[in-house]
Amino acid sequence: MLEKLLAEIRSSGTTHPAVLASRLNISLGMVQAMLADLERMGYLQSIDVCQQTACSHCSFSDLCAPGGGSKMWVLK
Repeated sequence: MLEKLLAEIRSSGTTHPAVLASRLNISLGMVQAMLADLERMGYLQSIDVCQQTACSHCSFSDLCAPGGGSKMWVLK
């Protein structure tokens, strides 16, 4: 399943966990765990997107969790 997730990230360019979960028909929690695994394995690198509590105006606002502070991942 890690290979499918990595292939989806490569083909679609998204690392948004909710989008990936929907496309792969798996739970959000599973995607988050798999992203962490891929990061530990060296395939992805996480980046802190925002540390603000209200970031509705920024270009990454769709990635933020409620209350701010979210991550995105990039391929290494």
